Amino acid sequence: GGGGGGSGGGVGAWSAGSDVEVSGAVTRRMSDRVTAGAVAAAGTGTSYGSRAGFSHVAEEAAAGAAEAGVRADGHAIHAVTLASDAGRRGGKDRLLAFVGVNTGFASRARRDVLRSTWFPTGAELRKMEVEHGLLFRFVIGNPQVMGDSLDLSLQDEMSQHDDFFRLRHTDTYDRLSDKTVMWFSAAVTTVQADFYLKVDDDVHLRVPALGRFLVSHRLSRAVYFGCMKTGPVLSNPKLRWHEPEWWRFGENGNKYFRHSTGQIYGVSRLVAQYIHDHRSILHRYANEDVSVGSWVMGLDVEFVDERNMCCQDCRGNFKCIATFQWTCSGMCEPLKNIPIVHKSCPQY
Repeated sequence: GGGGGGSGGGVGAWSAGSDVEVSGAVTRRMSDRVTAGAVAAAGTGTSYGSRAGFSHVAEEAAAGAAEAGVRADGHAIHAVTLASDAGRRGGKDRLLAFVGVNTGFASRARRDVLRSTWFPTGAELRKMEVEHGLLFRFVIGNPQVMGDSLDLSLQDEMSQHDDFFRLRHTDTYDRLSDKTVMWFSAAVTTVQADFYLKVDDDVHLRVPALGRFLVSHRLSRAVYFGCMKTGPVLSNPKLRWHEPEWWRFGENGNKYFRHSTGQIYGVSRLVAQYIHDHRSILHRYANEDVSVGSWVMGLDVEFVDERNMCCQDCRGNFKCIATFQWTCSGMCEPLKNIPIVHKSCPQY
């Protein structure tokens, strides 16, 4: 893929900063530039209602990057290769952000479209990290059947592109809340950054605008940002966004607490560390964006409602960071429309 727009011409350098590091899981470096990049195997899913025990507690007991994805010969199966010392565990400098683009095994075409538009590739991927402090990776877990055609196809894709961050997790849409907590846990214990973001693979991103936004909030100690929303808690199991645990939110018909829409959101390092430290007892709701909102609701965290992260049309609006359509919960017909939007909304 091309990804020529990802370098972000006309934007100043977003240099990595340094601060006191919050203690967390120890990461074993496989070399000076490679750190293990996954968490322990996923649990068996969320059991609703009163929970006498948590099935994922035992399986996550060994979570953290020290052992995950490391074979007996010391080779890191799931690893992040860093182009600079900034972001290395134990180093004095941090990256500005680790941006994880959530993707699935059947989404090769989407990834190729992103690589040919806003997602940096090749030399641009390294340049974005080294010069701007932004590390981009596609985040994916394991297939339901190891060694099937989708798995083999991904292995081939990984051999062509050094832009994946793999989680030891069975990657299915109905377990997106599990994948999300694992993403933040693995990311914060693998790469030192000021912010950690999750972005869907059917969203158009203007990288320079994202960089400017992140720099403007770099002094914030604890922050949760995105396009904040609320809405009715759906108790009807026939509806798409049905919440089986609607009763937790009070009477039928109540609304959710304020939380970021799921297409793009992020947290500061301190919040990501909190998610990692408490991952075994964080509740997973049916909807991933609600889950994340619930994790930070009781924390002393600044909520940033950034409307430029949910632009419906970025043409003529150079402040737009992310563009998608509410009606499609992402970009409608992304393979067709993301390239069109990319031409209309330059990367500066």
